[in-house]
Formats: sequence, C-alpha cells, structure tokens
Amino acid sequence: MRFCSVILICFANYRMGELLIEKGSDKGVEHLKKAMQVDPSLSSSSLEKICWYHESKAIRSVEEIWRTSIVLRKKISRITWSEVIS
Repeated sequence: MRFCSVILICFANYRMGELLIEKGSDKGVEHLKKAMQVDPSLSSSSLEKICWYHESKAIRSVEEIWRTSIVLRKKISRITWSEVIS
C-alpha cells in the first residue's frame, strides 16, 4: 500500500472515530484505536477522546440512575399506609 493511502486511511479512521464518539457510539473507539496503530503520534489525542467518551458515558449512567431513584421516591411517597397494610 502506498504511503499516501496509508495516511488517508489513518486520517479517515481518526476523523470517523471523533465523529462517532461525539454521537455516543462505541464504534468510535475502535476507529481511534486503528488510527493509533497506524500513526502512534495520534495516541495522545486519541486516548484523550476515548477517555472523555468513557467518562461521559459513566456520567450519563449515574444521571439515569439518579433520575430513576427520584421517580421511585415520588411513587413511594404517594403510597398511603392503608395501601401498604392491605
């Protein structure tokens, strides 16, 4: 494969990885890993993006758990003792 083609494929993987991660897709991580394998100089920025992606995914999970707990607490607070006993 010609050097020019390798560089273009590497850039395409890097850019596709960025876009997919921004959209919340796990496939973006794979594209960034491919880009790093071809061009190690992309490692720092790729790993930063991968780290950001996983951190934001974890934050979204915690936020979802928090929202669910609020809904459940509201439902529980509406239950009366007569409903509990029966």
